Amino acid sequence: MKKTDVLIVGAGISGLSSALFLSKHGISVTVIEKKDRVGTKPCAGGLTFKSLKLIKSLIEPNITRHIKKNKIASIFLKNKKIKKILSPFPYSIILRRQLDILLYKKLNKKNCNIYFSEKIKSIDLKKNILITKSGKKIAFKFLIGADGVFSFVRKMIKGNRRFKSFFNTASAVIPSDSLKKKVDDMEFYFGENKKGYKWIFNGGSFYSFGCGGHEDVISLEKKLLRSINKKTLIKKIKIYHHPIPISNRIFYGNKNVLLLGDAAGLAGGLYGEGIFNALISSFVAANTIRFHFAGNKDLDDLAYIYRKNMKIALGNTLVIENLLAQVYYTIMEITKGYLLLPLIKTLSLPILYTGHEKFGIPGINKTLGDVF
Repeated sequence: MKKTDVLIVGAGISGLSSALFLSKHGISVTVIEKKDRVGTKPCAGGLTFKSLKLIKSLIEPNITRHIKKNKIASIFLKNKKIKKILSPFPYSIILRRQLDILLYKKLNKKNCNIYFSEKIKSIDLKKNILITKSGKKIAFKFLIGADGVFSFVRKMIKGNRRFKSFFNTASAVIPSDSLKKKVDDMEFYFGENKKGYKWIFNGGSFYSFGCGGHEDVISLEKKLLRSINKKTLIKKIKIYHHPIPISNRIFYGNKNVLLLGDAAGLAGGLYGEGIFNALISSFVAANTIRFHFAGNKDLDDLAYIYRKNMKIALGNTLVIENLLAQVYYTIMEITKGYLLLPLIKTLSLPILYTGHEKFGIPGINKTLGDVF
């Protein structure tokens, strides 16, 4: 039986980030991932200002080498362009696979082992033992669930609550040389999806096409394919689906089990942003565990401390954003898009660009502190 200080389920952004931080400080980490490699999760690849700032300070100071910065956003209402906006802060695009691979390469392999193609058979939270379907037995002191929206770890914790609703997405990555004509830096299409939007993001060598909303994935895929056929020369393309949990049912875990990112329900309801919240949760969780190993070993419920730190770090931003999303899309439906531009101008800046000195992030310095 393998023994480890921290067992992490899931090798996405939140799982790899927490493994990076913990292993760097000499804490033994084991990661299990059901896929055969990192970088398989579908993602639009959009980095808001706050996400970019966090990656620069905590992971990779030279992240700008891997991104395409965009400042011009075109707003469409039912395929008719109504406004071109020059953003005050750049909105960056990265190929999600590149970000995951970057995190993987930075791991301290001496203190961190990763097992791919490993699915969970069972978890015994009384004995702190996880068994995989291939027969591996891993004993742990702390368990981190970073295994996404349908988290196996979350299901195993007493007191968890199921997500109430999902923002479903369909997306595809298109090579830039496949476009019929040039597309603006960012294009947002409103008025067609139920409580959602379509997007096209310029990533430099590629474009991210996507469609999201509170409707079934088949409907979203059809709308996305129409957009791809209209804008590109592509005849056949792989479409990825990913549900984003949109509710106020955030659950951070219990005792020695901590949940991160989508597994905890940390996604914004307005634009479905998840990268920022995944990063924040991974570093706050890792810092909380590090606090234990630094000599504070009398804590019976580490999840309680983690939850308190997360509330300091995020404040009420997610709750407010989810409420704003309901107001935003309800007004959009009632007015048939008439108030689209005023709504975007009043809601976009505080949500997308929180993290700039003009807006600030409540409590981040207190909880992350001297991360590295």
